[in-house]
Amino acid sequence: DIPVAWRAQDTGSDKSLPQIVMDQLLGERSQSELLEVEGAEVRDLILLQIWNGRRPGETCSLELDCLEYSSSGEPVLLYDAGKQKLRRIRVPIHHEPAEIIERQAKRITERFPDTPRSELSLFPARSRNPRGIRSIPVTHLANRIRNWVDRLEIKGQSGSDFPKDRINAYAFRHTYAQRHADHGTPVDVLSA
Repeated sequence: DIPVAWRAQDTGSDKSLPQIVMDQLLGERSQSELLEVEGAEVRDLILLQIWNGRRPGETCSLELDCLEYSSSGEPVLLYDAGKQKLRRIRVPIHHEPAEIIERQAKRITERFPDTPRSELSLFPARSRNPRGIRSIPVTHLANRIRNWVDRLEIKGQSGSDFPKDRINAYAFRHTYAQRHADHGTPVDVLSA
């Protein structure tokens, strides 16, 4: 998902997106454009990628029942970390991504009423997937982000155009990590 030219020239810290760019992407005008062009399901997929900090493949392959609540009522995401070959990792999340997951889970159970919940993907592939068990490919997420961002006018810190090729699914992961690091989250916690 990360453009080759960008990978070659970047050094760790500038992989995250500046707050001014995130404010524009999450602003009402950009969100309206996203909803109009891509629909509610893709909007929620992209927002979940922004808010959860997981690798793009981990977001795309979430199971329908990937959300639980702790005994204190706080939302917990359950995901599979393919890179580490770990299943059902539990990580606390904010209420915004939890609401997105609940909304999407409702859509999917209504669309695939005959498929057992335990088999459903939270974001099922749109083609050749009559039971909703196969997850959306990461390339779909990347293409939908590109289609949306290319329609927007994004300004950087200096007021000049921000390079749109820097806005991609993996940049949202880096931005999430940077935001939490700036607020004092230890690096060993973020590296998980």
